[in-house]
Amino acid sequence: MLVSAGLDTGQVEALEARVGASALGEVLAWLGEIVVMFSLVRLVDQSTKRISDLVQAVKAYPYMDQAPLQAFLRRSSPASSSRSSRPSRSVQEMAWVWISSFIPS
Repeated sequence: MLVSAGLDTGQVEALEARVGASALGEVLAWLGEIVVMFSLVRLVDQSTKRISDLVQAVKAYPYMDQAPLQAFLRRSSPASSSRSSRPSRSVQEMAWVWISSFIPS
């Protein structure tokens, strides 16, 4: 799991020098759990977006016969705007940014 987050042997050695050999196993286990947590947060975020998309589709369903009218109104409306999504970062990137804050450069 830590390798997928970008942790390499040099960084593990630097971490060992910082926390000591006796605590390294526990620290690596803790960091592994953090990576899992970020993965779960990403999964919840994606699931929430899917649910929101489904809700929007269900809300739009009663108006399907009005689709040509709705399309016309959207094109002619000056205030039409689309929902912007934030740039997506991989779980590995998010976890590594957080993990690397604990490892000396």
